[in-house]
Amino acid sequence: MDAARLPIIEEVLPLAPLQEGLLFHAELDQGSAGLYVVQVLAELDGPVQPERLRAAAQALMDRHPNLRVAFRRRRSGEPLQVVVRDVPVDWHEIDLRGLAAASGDEVADEDRARPFDPARPPLSRFSLVRLDQDRWRLIVTVHHLLVDGWSLPLVVGELVELYRAGGGGDGPAPPAPYRDYLAWLAAQDRQASMAEWERALAGVASTRLSGSSLTGPPRLPARVTWVLPQPLVEGLRALARAHGLTMNSVLQGAWGIVLGLLTGQEDVVFGAAVSGRPAELPGVESMIGLFINTIPVRVRARPAERVVDVLTRLQHEQAQLMAHHHLALSDIQTAAAVAGELFDTLFVFESYPFDPDRLPAGDGLRVTGIDARDATHYPLTLVVLPRGGLTIELAYSTELFDAPTVERLAQRL
Repeated sequence: MDAARLPIIEEVLPLAPLQEGLLFHAELDQGSAGLYVVQVLAELDGPVQPERLRAAAQALMDRHPNLRVAFRRRRSGEPLQVVVRDVPVDWHEIDLRGLAAASGDEVADEDRARPFDPARPPLSRFSLVRLDQDRWRLIVTVHHLLVDGWSLPLVVGELVELYRAGGGGDGPAPPAPYRDYLAWLAAQDRQASMAEWERALAGVASTRLSGSSLTGPPRLPARVTWVLPQPLVEGLRALARAHGLTMNSVLQGAWGIVLGLLTGQEDVVFGAAVSGRPAELPGVESMIGLFINTIPVRVRARPAERVVDVLTRLQHEQAQLMAHHHLALSDIQTAAAVAGELFDTLFVFESYPFDPDRLPAGDGLRVTGIDARDATHYPLTLVVLPRGGLTIELAYSTELFDAPTVERLAQRL
């Protein structure tokens, strides 16, 4: 690790499990700009003061050490995150007033396409786009190494609170630091978790839907989205209530059954993103950082079984594994003793708070809309958005799937 090329170092920390995986992919696929990046786009109304908002963004970075890190490796290859002091915010202001159909989307696309170097902080950038006299869009672009989806509304909310405080240090009390989570991780019994995953995945085989692998750096996926009819949504919720199931279990089970029908397997496995925020860690719900993890979900469904029995078993088995969600996917695959990739599809049930009406207002500045963008390296990712009704999005690699195939997958689901 070349410490001489960094500014003043505050501390050196280990990586969370998903950080290790994302760092590996980021270093391996240097040409895949935008794939390991998350964005939050906040629509702002009111007489925004750009310099004051910039000061709030700088204060946000100053308050959160894990937003000021560089990812380096020891000579042994061990990855580390190095917290650096006094990292200036990467800030841009763009005025699009008077341009027809200006939305700021092109700015967001350009921000996403500019690659981050994990070894060079900051791994975030802020673009304030003026669309009209009192209409703005704030685009926050962050390498996925730093934050997860749950963190995005927290970032926007804290920015507004800091703006209301004048952009200085008199804003809200900073939440518990991310390093507390890393300390919690270090205290967990890794061997006990390995044993539990070995039991849960005994005899499992890999489940691959794509049939082949990507040959070059992954590209940003294409997306197809469906809004489920309200009668269907109400029926699913009634089914869940009647049998003590969560909607997450119902939809995971449905996806597992579809995978079984498509692959001819009665025992399938796919990946799922879990929040990774341990309830016993004080203040974890308000921490900004990367907590999510990817774990395998195993679904066994024999043709003679009732669907509700499949769903009930799935929920019971997943509940037994909740205390072991923190284990790195590479360790879980070692426990499963499966050669090669265990799965090539990912299931995401978004449940984090993303309501602009709950965000604070700051001296005339109002957040009137909020949206997020991200991507994964998996050939197929199924995202469930439970806000309002139920929306299902399939993000897919155009190198391995085409739109008609994905449409048929949605129909089967």
